[in-house]
Amino acid sequence: MELELFEKTEIWIRPVSIREVNLTAVAEQVARVLSLEKNEVIVVDARDDVIALDILKRTINAEDILGKRDSLLRALSEIPGFSHS
Repeated sequence: MELELFEKTEIWIRPVSIREVNLTAVAEQVARVLSLEKNEVIVVDARDDVIALDILKRTINAEDILGKRDSLLRALSEIPGFSHS
């Protein structure tokens, strides 16, 4: 099933802790877990406790996004400087 994102393409991940984290690596890991191309995800905001990403697609397959929380957090935890609470 394909989901229409209706211009709501932002993903917020929190609570997180980031210290000198490579934001490109964050976007690439999110893209990998969500079965997207590297150039289809960008970090749009990064603060001490939250990272916001934008999906640069109008639609996404439901199975590529639903139920991916744990996989996403595990993948992001592999990036030096990134941890979640």
